[in-house]
Amino acid sequence: MKTHCDEYESTVSDPEAITLLLGALDYKKIAIVDKVREEWATGDGQVAVAFDEVADLGTFIEFEFKGEADSIEAATAHLDAFITTLDADLGDRVHAGYPHLVLGLQAAPEHTNTPQSLLAERPSLSIVSDGRSAHTHEG
Repeated sequence: MKTHCDEYESTVSDPEAITLLLGALDYKKIAIVDKVREEWATGDGQVAVAFDEVADLGTFIEFEFKGEADSIEAATAHLDAFITTLDADLGDRVHAGYPHLVLGLQAAPEHTNTPQSLLAERPSLSIVSDGRSAHTHEG
């Protein structure tokens, strides 16, 4: 199972122009993900933690290793060790991106009122715009 992806991020000053560009390239809007994200980082900057409140799906938590590691396995081990220190019941891992969940391509977790899900994999292509930036995830 893939647990990482390449991410390409860029500032978007005109989301409407990007929408028109994607349409001209024959991309079709397939899902709207309405979310509010709160981001945190460990003091050493090694781990980023994001709490996402996603409309109609609930609350999710995402952990991302930001440090240097010799391998994906080493980075994953670092995250697993960090998560263990939290001593929190996080629930089952979700191996789908929000667009897949919104479209019903994978069932959302049963209890989404509290942070419970580790998001380990992104959809093949998703662009999320908050009016200030766009994030493209390829996996």
